[in-house]
Amino acid sequence: MKSYGERLPPIRADHDQIRSVFSNIIKNAIEAMPVGGVIVIITSLAGGDTPSTARFVRTEISDSGVGIPKDIAEQIFNPYFTTKSEGTGLGLALAYRIVQDHGGEISFSTSADGTTFVIDLPSYRP
Repeated sequence: MKSYGERLPPIRADHDQIRSVFSNIIKNAIEAMPVGGVIVIITSLAGGDTPSTARFVRTEISDSGVGIPKDIAEQIFNPYFTTKSEGTGLGLALAYRIVQDHGGEISFSTSADGTTFVIDLPSYRP
């Protein structure tokens, strides 16, 4: 991660949709830590060597929860897939679709020490 001491460039996005992406991921992170833990959110530039050439604004949301079991990791973005007794299984599927509809990418890495979601949204340069 590079720090340039500058503000991140803007993104062109629907405010409510992007809010729902971040809300869902943060809510899931909280639920992955039932006895407490740490959530870290980092923003940076991605896809370029300098602020003026960066193609994406990256947001990483990490939790210190139990991680996502390997046997279900490939399914978490599928509609109606849930491990929760009261969930609909639409939250991460919608987050995935919203990010893609905005020209971005969403991915994650997970271990027994927690999960990190990475959201890359295209930077907007008028």
